[in-house]
Amino acid sequence: MIIHPFKPQLNNKPVGQVKDPDGTPLFLNMVDIVKEKGQGCMPYKWPKPGLEKPVDNIYAEQRNLLLLVSFLLAVAMGFIVYY
Repeated sequence: MIIHPFKPQLNNKPVGQVKDPDGTPLFLNMVDIVKEKGQGCMPYKWPKPGLEKPVDNIYAEQRNLLLLVSFLLAVAMGFIVYY
């Protein structure tokens, strides 16, 4: 992770092993979904900005995860639906 807007402790850290409280490997799953389908949605738990306790979320990719394999860089943007 180069930069995360709400979790600065993730900045400049490897995030391949980051999981939510249910054991979902967040960032690996997001990349896998886009590699396989080009876009998609993924349920997971993560704190809302400014809070500590994880809540249910759906991360919806709208073809905004760019896999730049030649640079080993992924740029992820999307929207989160809290329910």
